[in-house]
Amino acid sequence: MRVGVFLLFMACLQLHAQQFMDGFIFNSAEKIPVEFASIRLKSDPSVGTVSNQDGYFKLTIPTYLTSVDSLEISHVNYNSLTIPVASQAAVSQKFFLKESVIELGEVSVVGKEDLKAFNDIVNATKASLSLPMTCSVYYRELVQGNKEYNKYADALLTVGFDKQGEDRDLVVKVDQCRAFQLPKSEDDKFELVSPVKIELVLGYAFADFLNRFKRENQDFHFYFFKDVQGGGTLLVEPKKEATKVEDRILYRATIKTDANFIIKEVALELDTTSRFEKSLLGLRYGITNSKIFLTFNTSGSKTYLSSARVDFRMKFSTKKFQQVQNFVSEFVVLKSQPVKFETKGSYRKASLYKHGTKFDFEFWKGNNLPIFSEKESELFTKLESQGKVDNSK
Repeated sequence: MRVGVFLLFMACLQLHAQQFMDGFIFNSAEKIPVEFASIRLKSDPSVGTVSNQDGYFKLTIPTYLTSVDSLEISHVNYNSLTIPVASQAAVSQKFFLKESVIELGEVSVVGKEDLKAFNDIVNATKASLSLPMTCSVYYRELVQGNKEYNKYADALLTVGFDKQGEDRDLVVKVDQCRAFQLPKSEDDKFELVSPVKIELVLGYAFADFLNRFKRENQDFHFYFFKDVQGGGTLLVEPKKEATKVEDRILYRATIKTDANFIIKEVALELDTTSRFEKSLLGLRYGITNSKIFLTFNTSGSKTYLSSARVDFRMKFSTKKFQQVQNFVSEFVVLKSQPVKFETKGSYRKASLYKHGTKFDFEFWKGNNLPIFSEKESELFTKLESQGKVDNSK
């Protein structure tokens, strides 16, 4: 009896030791939702989450921080907004971000100062990366055929990041997972799982994506750095003459940094999707879109990738049909430790969906996870009524 009373007391104590804050984030000019905005406490950036497709977020905040702390809302394409936590009421708030606009004009020559800023960003970020590191990660992937979602999977992972460079090491262990599938639509001729490997998405933590703009590729892009109070924004764009070379893969990027040139947020987009168009036995297929959003967190003197989203779209067509497949993969880091993860990984599938379902508790209801949007909630209603849980291993 005493044990039960004690546990009840501890549960109530924990409930009162934290509070919830939620809200919607909008573009200040067009009043449209801002997706994948980062919401974090200024004094403890490890406490944070991201907004969903509706611009909605929900954040669990320890009460001992509320009287002194501020909330920072940021997005790579917008000016950041800082809000005192103590000033927020218990009801949902609306926050408006002003779009960050940089006029490039006609740029044909890479400025030495801008190129130096880019190299400083690369060097400062890689030097500050917290490696080795072990993270608890919430990861999910969605597959959409034409207009309807038909596959969904999410999981709690333990991820170990070791050293940088070509011999870098990434270990993934699936702790809890679930996978759903809806019946294939009549319009869909193919039933596909995500081709975006989980190791690829998690691998952005090593910041190797910056290498695609270095060495010989520097001559194919131009750089423009805008220094602002508390940080800066670097734009990378492909040169017009470089896009005319058939076998060259080019990207464009927006990179936001802090005052120490360490990356805070990245938007990376494939510019030359036409390079990936193929044809086989009357079937044409190719990549029509590839976008990546990354958010880095700095705690003390160490930096780590705190959240990521990859949008990848393919198109299949013949004379009789057309199918567009959209693949979304995203994750948030729930907890990180600067230690090496020694256990061998249990992830051996091509996609998270292939790993099947195995969980001991409702891990998808944890604190500070991305909240399902209205559209995603509709998906889960369908999954519960007519879909099936995939228990394959």
